[in-house]
Amino acid sequence: MSISKQTIAVAIATAVLILIACQSLGLFGGSTPTLISPEAFPLILPVAMGMPHWLVVLLWGGVFVAWNPALLKGNVAVPARTIALWLATAYLSAAHFLVSWHTGLAFAGPRFTFGSFLLNIVMFGVCSKLLQRARAAPSFERALALQVSLFAWVLSYAFPYFGTAP
Repeated sequence: MSISKQTIAVAIATAVLILIACQSLGLFGGSTPTLISPEAFPLILPVAMGMPHWLVVLLWGGVFVAWNPALLKGNVAVPARTIALWLATAYLSAAHFLVSWHTGLAFAGPRFTFGSFLLNIVMFGVCSKLLQRARAAPSFERALALQVSLFAWVLSYAFPYFGTAP
């Protein structure tokens, strides 16, 4: 039995996403949060509750594959749940920045706060364009690129950690 090109592509995409999650958590060294390791809330909350870092990033890899398992067979459709995730991430990220802005300036500093906001806007734009293209001219590559970008956004700049207010 041979493994399809689509399955290999999804496996590579999953590995890339796990590496992004590791970088976001600061597992490759250095202090966090920084612009290259923003400690996104979807990653640090399970860690704060006692879950090992390695398990958190592997679980997110599993969520990525389970989100649209039809990609393993080369399906080109963008499921409605992906559109819902894009929309929910956009709204919740905007709320996160509005509520946490002053905390970010005070504890993480203006460079990290403004930089994270700019990178968040860039990731939103990339995901929006990929969503538009994946729906207008469906292909496996576009569907996979959209899903990778969307999960990378969620695990990095959509919800960066700005510190804790007193």
